[in-house]
Amino acid sequence: MVSEDNLFSKHTESTLLFQGAEAKVYLLKDPNKLSKNGYFLLKQRLCKKYRHSELDKKLTTKRITQECRSLLKCHKLGIKVPVVYLFDLSEKIIIALHFSNDCG
Repeated sequence: MVSEDNLFSKHTESTLLFQGAEAKVYLLKDPNKLSKNGYFLLKQRLCKKYRHSELDKKLTTKRITQECRSLLKCHKLGIKVPVVYLFDLSEKIIIALHFSNDCG
């Protein structure tokens, strides 16, 4: 699992929004002003200690890839979803542009 010290505190401010059984979702402040509202979403998939490490790696890689593809397809169809900015399979993260519900 990625430590918060390495991933977040050295680069940007972050706030934990949600934590479930599969992942943690953070709101990241955008220091470089790349996003319209100044924020990104970061989803970090969690390691499953009860799984064999190779199986966990394969399942996590497949799920991240599928999630990114699904978000892209939804976006192309005009469905309002976070647009994937980047993903890192080794760190088990997806970073997407954040939007608020009042955006038009």
